[in-house]
Amino acid sequence: MTDRFRKIEVPQVSDLIIRQILSLLEEGEIKPGEQLPSEMSLQKTFGVAKQPLKAAFKKLELYGVLETKPQSGSFIADIEPRILIGLISNILDIQDTFEPLSLMDTRILLEARAAELAAETMTERELQKVKQANEIFFSKSMKGSRAIEDDIFFHLEIVKYSRSSTLVSLYSFITRQLIDVWKRMDIFDEDRTRLRLEETFKEHSEIIRNLEERNGPGSAQAMREHLESVYKETELLRKVLQQDSQ
Repeated sequence: MTDRFRKIEVPQVSDLIIRQILSLLEEGEIKPGEQLPSEMSLQKTFGVAKQPLKAAFKKLELYGVLETKPQSGSFIADIEPRILIGLISNILDIQDTFEPLSLMDTRILLEARAAELAAETMTERELQKVKQANEIFFSKSMKGSRAIEDDIFFHLEIVKYSRSSTLVSLYSFITRQLIDVWKRMDIFDEDRTRLRLEETFKEHSEIIRNLEERNGPGSAQAMREHLESVYKETELLRKVLQQDSQ
């Protein structure tokens, strides 16, 4: 009978604040471009502590719903109400930590394009930096370290040399989440980990080979194949964790 019930999810105070702003926008009580009351005033009105109010404002600013102007205050972004309402609705669905497979999907899209651009634009000196990052990862891994941060740094270098400010910004946004996911999910035994590392070294080498040849489509394909292997690994790790928790 208990399978008919669901776990009680208690909303965060910051999300309740965001929901109230959403309701006021939907009702036309506040409008695009309008200045909000000061944080001190809103803190008293909401009857909340300072921290959740700041967290709500920070999240709304991050996704472009709020604009803070020095010496002036916080303003609702001056864009169409239906866009604002859609943005806030999406924000409320975003979790504090990203779902691993969703994160990997996004990573594949970003990094495949970044590798393609990097192959076409990176200098010889930058290529050497990518190689060096991979050698550091390889060296530490051979000494028994999982070297998660060094692996991510190799990828971060390639994204940086894509020279796409938007790609770099989006990838930087998820980098910490990628590290956290792999630290949480690094649970396989030494033999299984060693096999995966050997595959990773081969896949990294294929990416570098295509970068050396300035082969944009080849670099994108090599990166995609590597990250699709990572996706499968993530999927397997998640299943193991789910079984262990049951």
